[in-house]
Amino acid sequence: MTTADSHTDIEALRKEIDALKAELAQLRKPGGETPQRLTEELQEELRQTLENVRAKSQAAFDKARTQGDKVIDDLEKRIQDRPLLSLLLMFLAGAVMARLLERR
Repeated sequence: MTTADSHTDIEALRKEIDALKAELAQLRKPGGETPQRLTEELQEELRQTLENVRAKSQAAFDKARTQGDKVIDDLEKRIQDRPLLSLLLMFLAGAVMARLLERR
């Protein structure tokens, strides 16, 4: 590393420190945002976001449950309408699965 690089790095650090000093001075001004106030606002935003996510996930869960219940009801109705066909299809599915597992 050359002295020119070191000098450039030092100048960049000084600028960053000056910017931080300006931000701190802004926070300390009367009527300015205090760290506690900023923390409270962030907590409230986080609380609202979490509530929105919870509500959306509950709605998605309820929708999936409703659709799953409908599929089960439809399947039960089909089995009741044609019990012999359902039994034959289940037997065939079992036979196919047995053949597939046999090959392993």
